[in-house]
Amino acid sequence: ALDEIMAGHGALIVVDIAVPDDALVERLARRRVCAQCGNATSVAAGGVGGTMPRCEQCGGELVLRSDDAESVVRERLRVYAETTRPLVDYYSSRPTFRAIDGHQSQSAVAAALTAVVANVLATVSAASPVSERAAG
Repeated sequence: ALDEIMAGHGALIVVDIAVPDDALVERLARRRVCAQCGNATSVAAGGVGGTMPRCEQCGGELVLRSDDAESVVRERLRVYAETTRPLVDYYSSRPTFRAIDGHQSQSAVAAALTAVVANVLATVSAASPVSERAAG
């Protein structure tokens, strides 16, 4: 269905941002949300000096969201593997598919994402006849 929707709209670029399950569980276990203003932040394991820090925006209490509990996250990952991962497998054989390492800093992931999209666009553009590029 996605191929039909995208027909005539240019190349469908598919990027898999891969992160090991254990790293995702750890990241979400450290995520806290302010009970007052909703600001999300990440805390060091055990907080600061054994106490949980307060919200930097309003000073409110930082709480663990119930859907960030390890059992919930692992179930979400299981459902992803069962229902969504087959789509990654389906698109992975296409020349417009790329995978990047999501187990890096946000800036490194953003740079990798920018680079792979630029690479795919350059590849698609180079493969297109000159008349199609001029018309597009």
